[in-house]
Amino acid sequence: MNCSRPFSRSLAILSSIALASPSLAAGSAPIVTSDLAQLRVIERLDVSRDGARVACEVHETRRDADGGYHDASHLWLVNLLSKDGEPVQLTTDDRWDIQPVFAPDGRSIAFFRQDQGGTMQVHVVPIGGGEPRA
Repeated sequence: MNCSRPFSRSLAILSSIALASPSLAAGSAPIVTSDLAQLRVIERLDVSRDGARVACEVHETRRDADGGYHDASHLWLVNLLSKDGEPVQLTTDDRWDIQPVFAPDGRSIAFFRQDQGGTMQVHVVPIGGGEPRA
């Protein structure tokens, strides 16, 4: 098995997540300081035991309706064996979902989620999507 091909492909896919900022993709205007705050950044990742999938934590800053900024971190999943290799966003709330780790059977991902009071709790989400559970 050639490990360099899946690895380079996964880097390209993960980079597309990080660089796919809605404000930057919309036009060809020069990048300004406020655009930099809206870039997506891959913080951590975990590879499934079989090497077929990568789960990653993607940090992003969003502009609020009042002109301020709001930070959040979401989980994304990339199937390295898929022909299209499209990343799938697993969590979407405006919360901090961090440190994804595949379950030993590879069917779910455990992670920490910060609640409204700032406390981190362990949650689990199936790799096929669905509502995370505590």
